[in-house]
Parts: sequence; C-alpha cells; structure tokens
Amino acid sequence: MIAVPEHIFNAMENWGLITYSENGMLYQEGVTSEVSKNFAAILIAHEISHQIDARVYASFCVSVRFIWVLFVYICDFNACYEWFGNLVTPEWWDDLWLNEGFATYMMFLGVDAVTPEWKMVV
Repeated sequence: MIAVPEHIFNAMENWGLITYSENGMLYQEGVTSEVSKNFAAILIAHEISHQIDARVYASFCVSVRFIWVLFVYICDFNACYEWFGNLVTPEWWDDLWLNEGFATYMMFLGVDAVTPEWKMVV
C-alpha cells in the first residue's frame, strides 16, 4: 500500500500494490476528523478486499499498525476469499456486481471489526 500525492483516484488496486490518494489514506489521531477516519477505513478495507490473498497484507499491515489491520485477519481465516480478488474475475461485465458486492460486504465487516462503535454491520 502506498499513498500518492495528487493521485487522480481515491484508490486503485493492482495485483500486489494498492495506491491511494494521500487524502484518502492518511489519518492522524486528534487532527483528522471522524468523517475522514471513517472514509479512510472504508476505502482501505474495500481496496484490500479486492486482493487475492489478504494473508500477504496481514504480515505487512501488522508492522505498519494501521487502524484497519483487523480487516486483514478476517480474510486470513477464509481461503475462499482469494477467489473474489482481481486474479479470478467474472466471465463478463454482467457479473462484475459479484466482485464489487463481495468487496463492499468485506469492507463493512472489516471496518466493523476495527471500530464496532460505528455499527457498520448489524
């Protein structure tokens, strides 16, 4: 994961690398607003959920200690999640909803694991 100054998109997942805009990824306790913290957690959880093997990111994120690191551990216990990443994609665009839907669902689970007081999953 890398923060890029003046990145055109909020984030872009690539095989083995996720690039984020600095505004979308960086968060500083006591300085950044709660809304920005929420946005960063959701954005990062969503992009990580697109990766084919979240276990790789678990070892990386533990050393960096991001607030959303628990999301990676959720994925680590389920090998089937690997099939919903960018390596195995739908046969045609009509089925892209499955890839995005799964990523969105995992995004909410991840954010809920890190900040349960936000009640992202009921």
